[in-house]
Amino acid sequence: AQASGEHFFRTLVRQLARALDVRFAMVTECTAQPSPHLRTLAYLDGDDYLETIDYAVTGTPCAGVMAGEVCYYPEELNRLFQLGDLARESYLGVPLYDTQGNLVGHLAVLDDKPMQRTAREIAMMQFFAVRAGAEIERQRAALVGAAQQPGWSEKQVVRTLHDSVLQSLYSLTLLAEGWRRMVQRGTPVEMDEALAELGQIS
Repeated sequence: AQASGEHFFRTLVRQLARALDVRFAMVTECTAQPSPHLRTLAYLDGDDYLETIDYAVTGTPCAGVMAGEVCYYPEELNRLFQLGDLARESYLGVPLYDTQGNLVGHLAVLDDKPMQRTAREIAMMQFFAVRAGAEIERQRAALVGAAQQPGWSEKQVVRTLHDSVLQSLYSLTLLAEGWRRMVQRGTPVEMDEALAELGQIS
């Protein structure tokens, strides 16, 4: 609930992948292209985050989502869409909207094996899509606001980035200290999740 920016998107895809027991999860935003294009904001493959990619949706399962539909392919995804070397067998994608009803991206989970999703799980995806759409809108508004500030300069941009890094380091320090105290009190700490959270912030 308190996460924002890249940390939010990375946390979102990781938690979705765990909750739905799938290998891949991604959240994207629409880019300014003459044809429908998406750029990944976070793309998880197992335990690893993949590099940002920008791709055309034509001929992909994402095309239907960008038409405003919930798209669910429980199996044979590669055969249906000719994805080549990509090891994708199943797909569920939902659109992201801002508060004005504009389509701003999509949220999707994929797997290298067939998947069976319930109506409740699809509804959960749509619930998180609302939060993701709001975060994209918030980020875009912040960029527009910054660009419109009178006297906004490269020096101010550097200062803002510097302060963001300091805030992240402070968050790392607080988390480490909190977990240290938990260990001292004998409170169990899930090391795998703790290290994953530290990695996401860093």
